[in-house]
Amino acid sequence: MYQFKTTLVGAAVALGVLASAAVSQAATVFDFTYSGDGYSGSGQFISNDTASSYYITDVTGVANGSAITGVSTYAGASNLLTYPGAPSTDQGGISFVTASGVMFNLFSQGSAAEYVLSSAVDSVGYAANGVPITLAISAVPEPAVWAMMLVGFGGLGVAMRSRRQSALAL
Repeated sequence: MYQFKTTLVGAAVALGVLASAAVSQAATVFDFTYSGDGYSGSGQFISNDTASSYYITDVTGVANGSAITGVSTYAGASNLLTYPGAPSTDQGGISFVTASGVMFNLFSQGSAAEYVLSSAVDSVGYAANGVPITLAISAVPEPAVWAMMLVGFGGLGVAMRSRRQSALAL
């Protein structure tokens, strides 16, 4: 019985390691929200990078009541995110387009302050026309982290069950 339990725990750990390796190629996802001076939005930035500087390849969510449909190059966006860090964006900013056709650019100008530009107000996207916002960004745990937590809880369950069965046998 002990050998079976040891094999079961070993298999669970191996499964967790394999899941971690398989998911390591997955996207890095960040939740974001911003608001200020009549602008608001929330959603997720998606990147394939795994460093402290992330190139954003997709954006989902809502901006000023309209669904975000993807990234854009509005206002010369670099679409780079620095996480963790303040500011989270550079002067090029992160730009996205909405279903209503309006483009937004979240950017900074070298300070910790963040700004937003809107193509509805400025079709070219001059930084001087940016409006100050409060921008909050947080990392979403990767699936590999969740897989390892589940493996750990499973191992604890097996250990607790074996203790209870040993006590009952005595």
